Amino acid sequence: HLDFNLLLSEINMPGNDGIDFRQKISQHSSDLNIPFVFMSGDKKADHQSQLSRLGIDDFLIKPISKPSLLRCISRVLTRIYQLNQLNDRQRTKSITQSLLPQIPIDIPKWNIDAASDGPGYGGGVLLAIKIMDDATLLVVADIMGHDDAAKFFSHAYLGYMRGVLCASSPEPAEFLHLLSNALYEDALLSKSMCTCCVLKLSSNGIVHVAAAGHPSPLIISSGHSDSMEIEGMLPGLMPDIVYASKEYQLLPGERIAVYTDGFIDTSEVTETQYFERVTDELRLSLKQPLAASLSRAFKVVESNLGNRLTDDALLVLVEPIL
Repeated sequence: HLDFNLLLSEINMPGNDGIDFRQKISQHSSDLNIPFVFMSGDKKADHQSQLSRLGIDDFLIKPISKPSLLRCISRVLTRIYQLNQLNDRQRTKSITQSLLPQIPIDIPKWNIDAASDGPGYGGGVLLAIKIMDDATLLVVADIMGHDDAAKFFSHAYLGYMRGVLCASSPEPAEFLHLLSNALYEDALLSKSMCTCCVLKLSSNGIVHVAAAGHPSPLIISSGHSDSMEIEGMLPGLMPDIVYASKEYQLLPGERIAVYTDGFIDTSEVTETQYFERVTDELRLSLKQPLAASLSRAFKVVESNLGNRLTDDALLVLVEPIL
């Protein structure tokens, strides 16, 4: 019932010998990763062949000096630590890759593209899209947190959001209501927090938008950029939060920019000056493809922050297809 860093065992012992002991240990999956070292004065060839099949970490021949024993222990524990670190990095990388924004190839009546960047350890920014018969639902979320464990919360959030979208076609305000109640009631999701913005893109260019603690999206046109000015309480703070949505008619030549807090982080310049640079770049690149406009906007971010993003940043651009 105890946890061990390493097991040292003699082979020849009264009753069950060390080989039987090792085989019994191997039958318990929770003990498979405990480093195991045999030590014995018995050099029998049949023991050597048995040991090679037991998956042990080392075999020491007696007599053993204290320095030799300590070197063996240090070497084995260092190797196990390195393997665990590698496995953790691989798992984190795999989870991070699965959370990167994925844009469907063909979205009726709309062009959508996204770009993201960040330090790699943040809670993560999420993008979920559902294509319906007469509209497309776009969900942007920003999970709060600054450690590797936050990635797992991001995975849980994304799974829940996709589940809601697969099971129904909710209006933006209804989606936020469902999300908020889940955050309030679910034991796992309630351990973290998020902001969220939901857009319903209709085929006639009408956009319905609702937000929960999230920055308001922008309408980008050739002459100016205007905030959609949609507000809503941070989800999960109390049961049955009611959200409202606003309706906008997107005109030809206009785009919507949806972003997360990490995208508007500032360093030496004031937030107003910095945000003006970003929106200016989005206006100047209005006639360029979405990917080019995203690239230009992120160059402003990188120049302002000196390539030191402290939070995951996401920018999504949306435009109607004429």
